[in-house]
Amino acid sequence: MSNQTPKNKKKKSFGIPKLFYNDRFVLIFSILAAIILWFIMATVNTNERPRMIYDVPIEVTLSDSALEEGYKIYGQNEVTARVSVKGNSLTVNQIKNTDIQVVAQEVSSVSGAGEYTFNLVAVKKGQLTDYEVVSIEPGTVVVEVDKSKEMTLPIESKINYTTDENHYISAPELSTSSVKISGPEAVLNTIASAVVEYDVRETLQETKTFSTKINLYDSSGNLIEDDRVTLSTDSVDVTLTVLNRKELPITFSYKNQPSNFEFDESKIKITPETLDVGASADMLNNLSEVNLGEVDLSQLSPDTNTFVMDIILPDGVRNLSNVTTATVEFDLSDFATKTIEINNFNVTNLDTSKSATVTTRSLSVTIVAPQSVIEEISADAISAEIDMSSINVTGSTEVPVTITVNSDSGKAWAYGSYTVNINVRRT
Repeated sequence: MSNQTPKNKKKKSFGIPKLFYNDRFVLIFSILAAIILWFIMATVNTNERPRMIYDVPIEVTLSDSALEEGYKIYGQNEVTARVSVKGNSLTVNQIKNTDIQVVAQEVSSVSGAGEYTFNLVAVKKGQLTDYEVVSIEPGTVVVEVDKSKEMTLPIESKINYTTDENHYISAPELSTSSVKISGPEAVLNTIASAVVEYDVRETLQETKTFSTKINLYDSSGNLIEDDRVTLSTDSVDVTLTVLNRKELPITFSYKNQPSNFEFDESKIKITPETLDVGASADMLNNLSEVNLGEVDLSQLSPDTNTFVMDIILPDGVRNLSNVTTATVEFDLSDFATKTIEINNFNVTNLDTSKSATVTTRSLSVTIVAPQSVIEEISADAISAEIDMSSINVTGSTEVPVTITVNSDSGKAWAYGSYTVNINVRRT
């Protein structure tokens, strides 16, 4: 079996020249050729058709003398320009907006605050220099010049809030108490206050913290909004501390009183009688009174019967009454005083290696007691104790004496402070 090739079969051929006999192809080809030719001419022949460079930054720099005087640019109507260039095609087609710098001329004319118009020129940068600047659009720039100024203002609080009668809201606490403001002198000279404003719509029963913007106002209360003014902080955090309220009675205790001491509470007047306080619910549950501390009976007599005492509250409890002292007044109209000489002294808590002798022979003690019983009180009812537990001395010295009046009335005490001389020896 053998392979045979047909002898009479003809091959079809495709010829590009034949296309040019097709009217439609010729029309399309002509249009494409014209577009390509135009594009080549436009990009290559940059001597006759300048190229536009867009978004070239405009730089305005004030003179050294103006800068030394504190002047600064605070406004500029144009920040970029369009620069038309022509020249060598290879060079012009490589130029970018970073290869050209547009700068303002005649900046030395700045002599004060105001608006200035400067002409613009283009400066070549980098290694591409074989070209010519045809034009700059715009040809001028308008800038606003003023002196730079800084000032610091306290931040005022205009926070509106409400609570119920069982709670208390402290004054708003701001995360910062002042703000530093900088900007054009002409604008800063009109600023009178820095204010934070906020309306809390709910009735507060617990502490609330939020952030709010700082607003600037002039002396007439008009809001100042200027992008050229900058603040060290645009907003502050505000804390409204909410406390539970409670009214507590004011009390006190006694010092240097006899063991059987009693005093008619109806004869004692405390002003104020109660104090309005605020604290957390847990803390208030553990508070039943405000204790002023101790009234020293040795300082109480018919002639000295009023004490002004500081009100001191535990940490975390706030004094809502804003009263810092209370007055305790005793009615001693039916009391009298009597001076009694005593010579019997009792030394206690002396070191066993020592002995002591009281060298003071007698002591005049003033006794305060009801008029009805004062004449019955004698030296035998008075004890004078010298406590040596905290006195470490050898030799003669002066030591304090605690005077106690033993009276069935339970209302007698010694007025004043007393000391005696003692001689301590080692045994």
